Order: sequence, then C-alpha cells, then structure tokens
Amino acid sequence: MSEQAHAAMIEGVYAHIHDKLGGENGRTSHARFGHAADYKPDGDNGVLQFVVTITDGVNRRRRRTLRHNWRESADSVAVATALLSAYHELRSAGA
Repeated sequence: MSEQAHAAMIEGVYAHIHDKLGGENGRTSHARFGHAADYKPDGDNGVLQFVVTITDGVNRRRRRTLRHNWRESADSVAVATALLSAYHELRSAGA
C-alpha cells in the first residue's frame, strides 16, 4: 500500500470516531485518540500504535494501546471500532 493509503486509513479512523463521538482533531470531551509508528523494526514494517486516553473523571489518564499493520489492511472502520470499544471499556471501568 502507498503512503496515500496510509494517510487515508488514518483519516478514516478519525472520521469514524468523530461520527460516533464528535470532537475535533482526535479529541472528544472525554478522551484523546492518537497514533504513531510502532517501535522498530515493526514500525518500519507498517505497524501503527493507536492510543485512546481518558482525559477526565475518575478514570482519567487510563489508556489503551492497539496495534495495526496498515500495509496489510487499511480497514479504518475496524480500527476505529476497536478504539471505540476500548474507549467505552475505559470510561466504564471502575464506575
């Protein structure tokens, strides 16, 4: 997959999260979503880390990291769905 596919996949992840939760630039009123290349050598091979961090309430600072190889699959909806699931689990933890 090309770098364009990489950018489109990431954009799709954030667009899907925005559609479900609102917010801008990877932030909602309760969480921050981010991504980065995984540690070498996996990062060089296309593995990304996606992180959701709760930013308020009793569960603030809790985070979940998911790994995804964008070169193998550019399924942004699957990645966003996994992040949203992690978000909901983190928000309800300890409630």
